[in-house]
Amino acid sequence: MSREAYVTLGLEGFEELARALEALPRRVGRAAMLRALRAGARPVVRAARTRVPVKTGALKKGIIVRAVRAERGSAEAAVKVGPARHLFYGHIVEFGSGPHKIAAKRARTLAIGPVVIGRVVQHPGAAARPFLRPAFEETKAEAARIAGERLGLEIEKAAAKLARGR
Repeated sequence: MSREAYVTLGLEGFEELARALEALPRRVGRAAMLRALRAGARPVVRAARTRVPVKTGALKKGIIVRAVRAERGSAEAAVKVGPARHLFYGHIVEFGSGPHKIAAKRARTLAIGPVVIGRVVQHPGAAARPFLRPAFEETKAEAARIAGERLGLEIEKAAAKLARGR
């Protein structure tokens, strides 16, 4: 199982926009696609933030959009929506966990504050509380529409900039 909880957004089926992108330099086209995908991802982020269980609010605030690293020279672009990397428990909230043992590693015993628990504890597991997948399913049509519209605008802007000689 992956140790990250996220959904990935990319654009497919926009043949007319794809032809317009091919006319642009690769770097310019990829930047335009990333801006469009980030705009399209906003509804997914909003929906995920309304669905995520809140204890401290860190996971809710930490749902972000980040670019997926493309192969060198590639014109492809994609973004991920999910918890920031430092919120390592996002996948446990999304997918749950089964019963497991927790053992002391550096210390001789496990403790929560001043209360000593022991060397090994049997954790009962945690139920899945999906927030990303339902948010994506709920907003994917809106996300695609926004990304497509924004990509058209970005292509026009980039073409006009190139025509001016910048």
